[in-house]
Amino acid sequence: MLFTLSSGRFLHSYKRSLLRLGTLAVIIAGIVAVPSGAHADNGPLPGSFGYDISYPQCPSNLPGGTVGFAIIGVNGGRAMTENRCLSSQLAWARKGDVAPAVYVNTNSPPQSYSSALCSTSDNVCRAHQYGRQAAQYALTYVGKHSPAVDRYWLDVETMNTWSPDTVENAAVLRGMIEVLTAEGKTVGIYSTNYQFTRIAGRYSPGLDNWVPRPEARRETAGDFCRSSPSFGGGRVVMIQLWYTFDENYACPSQALPPPSPARPLQSGDRAVVAPGVGCLNLRGGTGVTFPILDCMKEGMTVSVTGSPVTRGQYNWVPISSSSGVAGWAAADYLTLAPVRADPPLRNRVVVVNVAGG
Repeated sequence: MLFTLSSGRFLHSYKRSLLRLGTLAVIIAGIVAVPSGAHADNGPLPGSFGYDISYPQCPSNLPGGTVGFAIIGVNGGRAMTENRCLSSQLAWARKGDVAPAVYVNTNSPPQSYSSALCSTSDNVCRAHQYGRQAAQYALTYVGKHSPAVDRYWLDVETMNTWSPDTVENAAVLRGMIEVLTAEGKTVGIYSTNYQFTRIAGRYSPGLDNWVPRPEARRETAGDFCRSSPSFGGGRVVMIQLWYTFDENYACPSQALPPPSPARPLQSGDRAVVAPGVGCLNLRGGTGVTFPILDCMKEGMTVSVTGSPVTRGQYNWVPISSSSGVAGWAAADYLTLAPVRADPPLRNRVVVVNVAGG
């Protein structure tokens, strides 16, 4: 599903905030009142907290206390597999303030996959049909236990198996989105800017983003809504944080996505700490447990000295800061520095050595 923590606990993905502008306007205006304990399908209230769980919490490792809102994993870590505790976990999720949502694992089709609609050499067609079949599989499995579930998140992570061809990968996601939206479902994507771009390239479905932020805490969750880069033409509507269980925060509707890099960073690039980040930690290694060597303010330019490495919830890139400190920083919060253009010809002095021919 999502990522494995050092404690051995897996994360999962189910993050597509149920925050649509129209729905939000209704809630804010007070036109629709949701009584306590009701299971209205209007998504979590902005600023509220909830949980996501899946097969690692099977059969009975569930958060205690108030549920808030809940997102349940459909699969067992890959597309077209089953979380055998889906029914009981959905029953637990219904104790929340709003109707439960679900998330679906995504990945490329296995080599053995074929479709009667595609030639064996048409990998994009195969990927598209596989995505459609994976979405239908999820709809059917969820329908056996809770057909009224309206909101589906697609878990898009590099830890699953993907083709090196981003067009093929985008075809998988496009097929899944087509099937789910045709059934009237609201679809969002759980990923990070770096992972989504690496998997699906420039594919831009424009869906809401659910973003993991392992350093976030309840008191700082709102700041991460504003500073987390968006992806795929969408906007960040939910942040994943955790204590003992994966916990999630529904962002205020005014949170806007920072600009996204056009491509993954690579050695030799100049990068800038993204707007809204505040202060980006430069660490001594590829993980949040490594010591902080420097705190780089937004707008600072740094030099990329190697290729990004995925570790845990982040994609780490080796850099050298403007102060000369070398370390690792989260690639999701760096953007490519603009290329400095040469001045127009009329502003330059051109020297011609006529004597030299």
